[in-house]
Amino acid sequence: MVPMPNFELLYAAPVPVGHRVEITTYQEEVEGLFSKQRASYTHVRDLTTGIVYGPHELFWDGIGIRFGERLAMLDAPREDLQIAKKLVGEVTSCRLVTVQLNDSCQIQTSLVLED
Repeated sequence: MVPMPNFELLYAAPVPVGHRVEITTYQEEVEGLFSKQRASYTHVRDLTTGIVYGPHELFWDGIGIRFGERLAMLDAPREDLQIAKKLVGEVTSCRLVTVQLNDSCQIQTSLVLED
């Protein structure tokens, strides 16, 4: 097996070891404070189960977020995003960590793949 890049994701993606996944990185230009910046979003599709994982920016139409309310989601990643990279590999390691940030928590996933 050929080693592939490791992926550090700021969301939960508990893909079991041994599953094949397709990882797609999408990009878009966003307005920064002083200039446009390129934002990247990573989408994970578990090819064994069909489950998809990704940040809300991939599936959100941009219309208001209200704390405590369910976010309306698109069925697939937004069509206005550009695909920057796509690869397929087998998960050899998956680690989820909860990071305590003051009064809130953030989930972080580390995925290691091989070809």
